[in-house]
Amino acid sequence: MDQTKRGKMIFIAGLIAIGSFLLKLFQVEEHTILQIYLIALGGFVLTYAGTLWFSNFILNKRVLLNIIPQGALFIFSEILFIELFFFSKFVRIYEAVLLFIFLIVFFASSYVTFLMMNIFIVSTVKTIPLEQVAKTTSFIISLLTAYFLTFGLLASGLNVFLIIALLAGFYGLVVYMHLSHLRLTAVFLRSGTVLTAFSMLVSTLGVFLVGNRYELVALVPTAVMFSCISIIINLVDKKLRFSHILEHILIFAATVLTNVFLN
Repeated sequence: MDQTKRGKMIFIAGLIAIGSFLLKLFQVEEHTILQIYLIALGGFVLTYAGTLWFSNFILNKRVLLNIIPQGALFIFSEILFIELFFFSKFVRIYEAVLLFIFLIVFFASSYVTFLMMNIFIVSTVKTIPLEQVAKTTSFIISLLTAYFLTFGLLASGLNVFLIIALLAGFYGLVVYMHLSHLRLTAVFLRSGTVLTAFSMLVSTLGVFLVGNRYELVALVPTAVMFSCISIIINLVDKKLRFSHILEHILIFAATVLTNVFLN
């Protein structure tokens, strides 16, 4: 990868991170839910446009409808999480320091996301050896996106039926965009997306009424997504064992018990 492209990625990641920090640092009053979603949407648009810019406008269906939206949705979910996790305007210095540290992580994760998108975009025009690394990164990014979106939507205080509809739609998108990188057959892609998203939604609703610590609630659908996709991969590769299923059952049980005892 040439230095010009790398520089563009760093610039965009820095612009998003610094912009989010300054908006929070200098806000005079609490943002409304609508303002928060508009800020997150701005991050989505900036990421989408910035990716087109650093990729030298490689345009095809997979790039426009799958690769770039996956990264842009991750940035959207991160901003949503930051805005709602640090909902009030700052009244103490340590809060600003804590957010600054978090945004350093935000910058790093955004840059890694851009690197992942660049690999996938280049792979649409030629074969490159780093594609497997990008797939692993995609899995991690997708899990984080599911966590951030779950927290953000639950903490938004929207109508419960709207939250359910949005969760179902976002879960389906997040799962589909990752699974599509794995070059599964149409049957596995379709069934894997529907079953995983449905399982995530049911698990979220199952612990939704346990308490209002949404940072704990969001762990449950994230764990379900991790388990379902891992099982799908092992099933496709014909490596699925009973021990794998048992491990994922234990992971799910641990997240549920965490909600029961700490929420």
